[in-house]
Amino acid sequence: MHIKPELGRRIQLHSMDPHCSDITVAVYEQLDKSGQPLFIVHSYSRKDEVGKRLEFLAEAMVQLGGMERASGAAHGLRWPCGERHLAATKRLFLEVCKLSMDEALNPRPGRLHDPKLGADVSCATRWQGRYEIVAEAEGSGVESRLKAICAGYLKLAEMERWQESETGVQFACGMSHDPIMNLLLFRAMNARAALREQDMMASRGVLAAPSAQAQGT
Repeated sequence: MHIKPELGRRIQLHSMDPHCSDITVAVYEQLDKSGQPLFIVHSYSRKDEVGKRLEFLAEAMVQLGGMERASGAAHGLRWPCGERHLAATKRLFLEVCKLSMDEALNPRPGRLHDPKLGADVSCATRWQGRYEIVAEAEGSGVESRLKAICAGYLKLAEMERWQESETGVQFACGMSHDPIMNLLLFRAMNARAALREQDMMASRGVLAAPSAQAQGT
C-alpha cells in the first residue's frame, strides 16, 4: 500500500474521476488520537473544483453509507461503531465516486427486484448487527439464490454468517449498519462483477506526488 505519513495508509484509489476533470482521488486510513480508525478522502490535485468534489464524496459516504464526520480532519470519516470495516469502506468509496455532484444523496432502499428470481429481495434488519436476506418468492431455487447474495455481502463487506439462519449475515461489531447494507444490496446480487471492478480500480494508476499533479492534474 502507498503510505504518506500525514494521511496514513492508502486503502483505495480512484485514478480518474470523470465527474471532476479526471483527477485522482483516494481514501486513506490512520488512527485518531484515541486510537480508533479514521478515514480521509483526499486528492493532490490543485484544480479549483477539487475541494467541492472531496466535500461531496465525504458527505455521500455519510448519507449513503452511514459513516460519520470526524472532527479535526478535513474530509475525515469514521464508522459510528468505532470499528474499521475496511472492505465496506473501500466499496462505499468506489460507489460514491460513481456519482456526479448534482445527484441527490438519498439513502438507498433495502428492497430491490432480482431478475434471477423474478421477485423482490430485501435486506431485513434483525438484531445486534444481524441481517437476513429474504425474497417474496417460493420455489426450489430461492434459497440457493439468497445464499449467493449472502456470499456477495461476505465478500464485499467482509461480514460473517450467523448460525441461526442460512441466509443471514452479520457485522462482527454487533451494531446495525442499515445504510451500507442497503447500498450494497444490488452489488451483492452481482458480486463477481463488483469484485472484478474493484480489482481493476485498485490496479489502475498510482497517486502522483503533489509537485507532479500541480503541473496539470
